[in-house]
Amino acid sequence: MTLYRLPFDDDAAWQLWNANWDNPGGGHGASQGYAFDFVHNFNNDNIGEDNQNIRAARAGVVIEAKGDRTCNVWNLTDKNDLCFGAPGEGNIVLIRHGDDSVAAYCHLMYNKVFVQKGQYILQGQVIGRNGNTGNSSTAHLHFDVRTFWNGPSDMGPTIPIIFEAKNHASWRPRANDSLQSNNMRPRQDGWRWCNKCQGRVYGESPRSQCPVGGEHSKQGSGNYSVLI
Repeated sequence: MTLYRLPFDDDAAWQLWNANWDNPGGGHGASQGYAFDFVHNFNNDNIGEDNQNIRAARAGVVIEAKGDRTCNVWNLTDKNDLCFGAPGEGNIVLIRHGDDSVAAYCHLMYNKVFVQKGQYILQGQVIGRNGNTGNSSTAHLHFDVRTFWNGPSDMGPTIPIIFEAKNHASWRPRANDSLQSNNMRPRQDGWRWCNKCQGRVYGESPRSQCPVGGEHSKQGSGNYSVLI
């Protein structure tokens, strides 16, 4: 079952700039091994565009949302600079999923974070715009998922995740892959389909009792669209 969708609009100008650690030709280092850097309209001068919609790759609850940071600290060495020591993630949204994993959406645009802590977010919901804040050499979205997140100094490792897209049912993107998002409509992706009673059940694991007997099974996604 594929839980994640690409975190942006269906737009051919999106591309994967820096992939996972095992990407042919290199990718993220050990501390961010399964992270992705997505960039919009990357040109020959290694410059990308900002102010594009960023959408939730998976439903969950916002546990952190910062949109008031203006600093870019890329290669900053002057300790007298007002931005020296500013958070490397820049503006950020953290979303905790039903299995306690947490997705990080980093380097978002100043004053373009549209969610707040404690808010429940649907898959596909616009949460902000991509930007160039924090430790960022150009406008892009840094996205990764960790096993848990209790705070900046107490977080789990990044984990490999599989996306569903318009041209892929189950896929981990590599650099130079075509990115065709099917994440344009908000969905409540917590619903599953029980193949025993032919009914819908909500949740990440079988907890409720099935009228046919035993616990509900969840063999299919059973996702449905929620128009808002």
